[in-house]
Amino acid sequence: KRGLPRGGHGNKESDESDGAGGWCTTLLTILVAVFASISGIFLYTTIPRQLGLFDWIASRYPSRTGMTPAFVPLGSNGTSYTSQLYEKLLEDHDLTGQRVIVTGASAGIGLAMATILATEPLLNHPEVVMACRNRTKCKLRADEIRQINPKAKVVPMVLDTSSFRSIQQFAKDFHRQFHNSNNTAAALDVLFLNAGTTFKTNKTHPCIPLSEPDGIEIVFQTNYLGHHLLYRLLEPAL
Repeated sequence: KRGLPRGGHGNKESDESDGAGGWCTTLLTILVAVFASISGIFLYTTIPRQLGLFDWIASRYPSRTGMTPAFVPLGSNGTSYTSQLYEKLLEDHDLTGQRVIVTGASAGIGLAMATILATEPLLNHPEVVMACRNRTKCKLRADEIRQINPKAKVVPMVLDTSSFRSIQQFAKDFHRQFHNSNNTAAALDVLFLNAGTTFKTNKTHPCIPLSEPDGIEIVFQTNYLGHHLLYRLLEPAL
């Protein structure tokens, strides 16, 4: 007995541990496969729509409507189910005679937002002030929107949220251009604070630069402080 290796019992315990680990791996694989199958059913088939799941989400949680899959087919016309929910939402938001400001409206989400607001018939074409940093680019994008809808009411204006001076000048120009005939404050119905920037540091530029002439970290000023100041200056019109 004294000649038996001390590790004899340890090998048996190791075999038991390996067996338990194998069962865990198998169970995890099965769970992942089941989850993937359920996800596939919800994302790539019409079953959730037929069960009324998306209708239930839209009625109970309107703010989460956009989270439903936009690529679920709705029939031979190829219209997605979410697009119909989108139209239902637009019907409840009549912007007739309203004025909207979109910052950062010359590209990306801001341009898409300005385009939809100015061309979507269900919104009844509100007046859209396109607030952009580059005057030439802003006018060009406004012309492109007018080509989509010749009756679109788009007004390109210069605004650089990384500059307090530019923000103050924009606010003055807005109040001056859109003041009412009885000299009361200009009316503003919707304000989309969309403009933003990013900066990736590297060996050449290890720090995020400061804005000029304000001397504030440019990303923080562009994305946050600038918009806060803009809101405060436009608040009387809202």
